[in-house]
Amino acid sequence: MSLIESKARSASARAQQTTLLIEINEEHFHTYLASEPQALLSIMRTLSSRIRNDLETMMKDLRQLSIFTHDIRNFLSTLGLAELTIEDSIEMFEGTNSSHKNGTGWKTWSNASMWSKRSAPT
Repeated sequence: MSLIESKARSASARAQQTTLLIEINEEHFHTYLASEPQALLSIMRTLSSRIRNDLETMMKDLRQLSIFTHDIRNFLSTLGLAELTIEDSIEMFEGTNSSHKNGTGWKTWSNASMWSKRSAPT
């Protein structure tokens, strides 16, 4: 890839047995590809296959992420409904609605509840 992109190499290799290597510079590589179009076609097929595999993997991951997002949205919508219920309860018990009078709501209810427990026969 570094010969194709004119960039530093992005991978290393290690031989498992005694091996003879040939160093190819960019100029020799281009000369070879110009004289052997089948080699260029082979490289293109390999790169195309890798791109296709990467795309399939990305699409699979995207589908899984979509399912996860759907599940999270369902969970959050339940929390949203619970939040609305709590807000309605707060309005009802604490009188956060501007039309409520002072002294009504949760404090009065809890005081009445507290007194009724104290005045109950023991």
